[in-house]
Amino acid sequence: MKSFRQIRRLSLAISALVLANTSLAITINSNDITLYNAFATGATLQNFESISGMTPLGLASYANALDSSTAVPVAAQLGLDIPGLLFHSGGGSFNNPTGNPGTPTALLGGLADIVDDIRSGRNFVGSLEINTENLDLDQFIEIVFINTLQARVGVWLNPSLGNVTMTAFDSTGSSLEQVSGTAGNFVGFERSAADIKFVSIVNNNAAGFTIDDLTYAGARSSTPVPAPGTLTLLGLAIAAMALMRRRVS
Repeated sequence: MKSFRQIRRLSLAISALVLANTSLAITINSNDITLYNAFATGATLQNFESISGMTPLGLASYANALDSSTAVPVAAQLGLDIPGLLFHSGGGSFNNPTGNPGTPTALLGGLADIVDDIRSGRNFVGSLEINTENLDLDQFIEIVFINTLQARVGVWLNPSLGNVTMTAFDSTGSSLEQVSGTAGNFVGFERSAADIKFVSIVNNNAAGFTIDDLTYAGARSSTPVPAPGTLTLLGLAIAAMALMRRRVS
């Protein structure tokens, strides 16, 4: 009888963990295309192609992209150029993005071998040195959602550059979630409610980083696929309940 009660308590505890885990955010750092496609279902994809009034800065090498020696023309400075979004490399206000957009980011066009590093199309985005117009890919990028809070936000990272730390913030500027992103992976968050106001993507090493295929959406109408850890807990709960039934019989 004692072992039966212990199994029952274990089953209930694991079930509670499963329910709690499914209500938390899912963090993603993966190059699994099936996982990405599930994340992107019903979402907006911004691939940085054909942005009105902009001409990307052609980049054939990363050699001068990390030392602030390359000036970015105004036509390639991406800030408030995509409706509903602000991209900045520091100093931008999430509360007043149009009044204080900060230092813009760089809209880049891949040339030569760099084309192979672009997730889709020819264009991608990198950072500037703050308070300058100079390209410096080892800084950071913030993306502000001006009009609508989001529940799903993620980007693809350049496979030939470095890793990042990505953080999601709410409309008060409080941190919601954080995830480490690996070069070449899709990195992002999915939350049960649309409460993401902006995300910060910070360089982790001297290699720098760029982003492509920003993917974002509000909350789903149905529960998202549980994270792998949740599936493990669910399996343990089922096994415990099965053992409990055998003991009863």
